[in-house]
Amino acid sequence: MRVICCYHAEREARSALALSRYAPGAELVKTPGLFGYNEAIASRWTGENDLVVIEADKEIMADVLPSFEVCGHRWCCYAHSIYPMPFTRNVACGLGCVRFSAEVQRLVDPSEFLHEDFDWLLPCRDCGGKGCWRYLDTRIAWALFEHGIFPHVHGYVEHHHVYPDDWGKAGPGERPPPIPAAEAIDVKARWLAAIAARR
Repeated sequence: MRVICCYHAEREARSALALSRYAPGAELVKTPGLFGYNEAIASRWTGENDLVVIEADKEIMADVLPSFEVCGHRWCCYAHSIYPMPFTRNVACGLGCVRFSAEVQRLVDPSEFLHEDFDWLLPCRDCGGKGCWRYLDTRIAWALFEHGIFPHVHGYVEHHHVYPDDWGKAGPGERPPPIPAAEAIDVKARWLAAIAARR
């Protein structure tokens, strides 16, 4: 099982400490520019070993890697929350703390997620929809969904991203609408409906 920790500029201190304790053999991968994250994932998407991705602001626990090692699912993860209140929601299809089995990598070619963003996403403010890091998790998830593969959620990890004070104060349509943090999201049902609607 290959474990990588991807970071852009700096690593969050609590997350870095947890990584050193519970995944000391993890490969630290700096992802420069808009497409460095894409390249980091694609170059390690070889199908030879399971690939575990841990983002530098996610604080893992002692049971994360052992649970990944014994999991028989092809795609598994620890969910995490995103966005400050009142926009907070839980994410199970991101790249925060995730394992892609070797089988999944052999089944899904990187070309299936290294492409321009979908037209149903809000335009990326960084790349204008050219397919940078911002929606990489969505493109990977969609590629797996198209193969009938959905995430098996092991639990939750802490997300230590710091959002600016004015986050969410932009105009309508620029940020997700407020929803309760505890809202249960049936990921499989929601994405199956989205896939069916586009066919």
